[in-house]
Amino acid sequence: MTSIQNLARNILNEPEAHEIIGRSARILDSVEEGILFEDMRSLGIKQRRLRGLCSFIQRGWSDLADEDERWLQTLEEELVAQRMRENLQLVDGMLRSELEACALRVVSQCERIRNAYQAPAVLVDDFTLMGRASQQLVRALATQELYMAASDAPGMPVADPYPFERGVKELLEASPDTQTHALHTCYRPTTSVSIINKLRTEAGRAPLTANDERKGTIETHYIGGFAEEQEAILRTIDAAHAQGTSLSRIAIVGANGVWRATIARVLRSNNITVTTTKPTRMRIRDYRDAEANKTLECKTLEQLSRDPENALAWRTWCALGDYLANSVGIDALRAPALRAGLTLPQALNALLAGKLDGLCANDPMVEGLLARYRAGLDELHARDAEATYDPTNPPAEREGVLLCNPRELQGQTFDLVIFGGFVNGFFPSRAWCENEVIGTARTREAQLYQTQLASVAASATNRLVFTGFTTCSLETAERLDLCVERIRLTRGIRMATISPSAFLSLIH
Repeated sequence: MTSIQNLARNILNEPEAHEIIGRSARILDSVEEGILFEDMRSLGIKQRRLRGLCSFIQRGWSDLADEDERWLQTLEEELVAQRMRENLQLVDGMLRSELEACALRVVSQCERIRNAYQAPAVLVDDFTLMGRASQQLVRALATQELYMAASDAPGMPVADPYPFERGVKELLEASPDTQTHALHTCYRPTTSVSIINKLRTEAGRAPLTANDERKGTIETHYIGGFAEEQEAILRTIDAAHAQGTSLSRIAIVGANGVWRATIARVLRSNNITVTTTKPTRMRIRDYRDAEANKTLECKTLEQLSRDPENALAWRTWCALGDYLANSVGIDALRAPALRAGLTLPQALNALLAGKLDGLCANDPMVEGLLARYRAGLDELHARDAEATYDPTNPPAEREGVLLCNPRELQGQTFDLVIFGGFVNGFFPSRAWCENEVIGTARTREAQLYQTQLASVAASATNRLVFTGFTTCSLETAERLDLCVERIRLTRGIRMATISPSAFLSLIH
């Protein structure tokens, strides 16, 4: 059992895969994607237009649009796609959007890898939530039987030309003898199934049948102010833990990022470990600000200590400082390095040794880049080897409460699920409450919220708690973009009255 992303990474980590793709399966994180985009700006295209082109090309890669040679219509699109591939090859990395497409190419071209990963029977869940490359990959790995779970209702409309549910039609057309079965049984407590059925009724779909003897409980608590809600959630967790519920079996869901950050601080201040489904995204606000980027610099040095040939880590290191000069250096280094088949650190070493044709070390375009590279080498040599991370003795991990947004909870189950901040403005958004979203856009928004609520309800195996607050300062309400019902002056402070979520009626 694995995710499609892990399966694709395993395929791309095979020795033959690097020869076929020409790059490693190292996925760019948010900071590295930002640096890649800044390198793309050397093309001279306006920033907004460039972002749109990059998004279009990445979507084309994930949906296998590049199988058609005519998918890029203009020279501008071809130039951006070519430059993006060249920059990725220079840093020996890969974008998340092309991971499954590259794995599919490897499976198609390498018989040994295909035989190693094929299986007589493959079960896929959820087929309609996958991109076309993912769908084609799992189809290529099933030799005898393919079982897939797919929604019987149309998915969310997308602006791009390939809705994911089209893959089901393609499969049925390729295999007309495919057997289909409608599933109506839900293995969740009856209380959770009742919420799911209300949401299905709203969407015009048939109800499900509960096949679980557990009743489960649903609670709603709307408490005074913003801080009072946080304290109430803390007391709920303490009480559940005292009654024997493991912290790892408790999940807190919040639709608003500021709300999640606030509850995380409250829990940690009370010695409760908080875990998230993915690491916190780091951003570079100013490449010249050494103090602000100290954490990123330390993280990059740790990566380079473990792997001095990590091209992506070297690109991140060289981005800090005088970024504009270093970006010009990367642009000048790209063509000679690719002609020689070298990655970024290999090209820089060759440049220092005077062995890179087409460029010399005293070229003013690369002087700043080389200075930054030398500084990185000096830092690595100066680091104490005993202070580096020891993979044989990792730090002990404490069990903790999961904190996530509604979408990230999908597919997981917990004994206690707390949906906090269940108020108008957070869930749904203030724009939705004020009728600024109209027509088909409002229908899509409602479908999205209903799907997320059903996912949260399906994740609770024993107890489902909805919490909210009824008042907060007007300043807080404006900062969090909450839907304000009334404004009152209390002890000289303007206080806003906050209403429960519009979806509260679907719970009881």
